Amino acid sequence: MSDRRAVCWHTSPGCLRILESLACQGDASAVELAGKVHINRNHTHILTRQHLLPAGVIHVCAWRINGRGPATPIYAIGPGANVPRPVAETSSQRAARRRKSLIELYGQEVASKVINYSRHVHVVIDGKTIRPGSHAAQRGGQIVGQIGART
Repeated sequence: MSDRRAVCWHTSPGCLRILESLACQGDASAVELAGKVHINRNHTHILTRQHLLPAGVIHVCAWRINGRGPATPIYAIGPGANVPRPVAETSSQRAARRRKSLIELYGQEVASKVINYSRHVHVVIDGKTIRPGSHAAQRGGQIVGQIGART
């Protein structure tokens, strides 16, 4: 007995809309495809992973590295080799990347005070206290102005 819920990619309107979007608008993630073709995100994930990828109609052409979440696959139309998932960044690699960006933005002295934070040291930039966990410069762009540290 066949499953009535089985989806054939070549007869599914959702799959056909996904393929049309990839052909006309270029590579995209499943979430971007969901917005473009007006299909639920979860259903788009199911269609891409369980139906279109195994059929060889689409392939993973790249991975988008997110800040702290898992990497997101970027799909392209046509057969091709899937790009392997990148290795997740360790906490020490994240800390090194953050330290490097702080040094580039504020200089060694201020970056060390932000990273080696204690209750008695506050780093103030344009009247705003930079807290050790926030790293406001990464969220709002580079902060330009008078930089000072007070103890």
